[in-house]
Amino acid sequence: MKMSYPIPIFFNFLNSQIQASSPAHKFTATYSIIDFCVTLVYFIFMRNKILSIFGNNVRMHRKKKGWSQQKLAQKAALHRTYIGSIERSERNVSLINVSKIARALNVTIEKLLKP
Repeated sequence: MKMSYPIPIFFNFLNSQIQASSPAHKFTATYSIIDFCVTLVYFIFMRNKILSIFGNNVRMHRKKKGWSQQKLAQKAALHRTYIGSIERSERNVSLINVSKIARALNVTIEKLLKP
């Protein structure tokens, strides 16, 4: 079964638009594709970096207290598996949950987000 991914579909669409346009528009369209790719890669990298920083800081502060993921989850009113997925950088955490975790660990949000 062949899978479809949104990005290649988008590029195929853009490529068809470039080929249909006049030569004068090809540079602008090509630049737009390059600009889009650079922006997309930067966004993915930065998203993963902030999730990793946050997850590592949660783990570090939790372990400093000698708490299990279960205990932190109880203190923060969250599920144990959710805490584990945060620590593994698998979750895009809401601000409400960031606040709950910071309060449970008795640290500032800034400390959880600092590299």
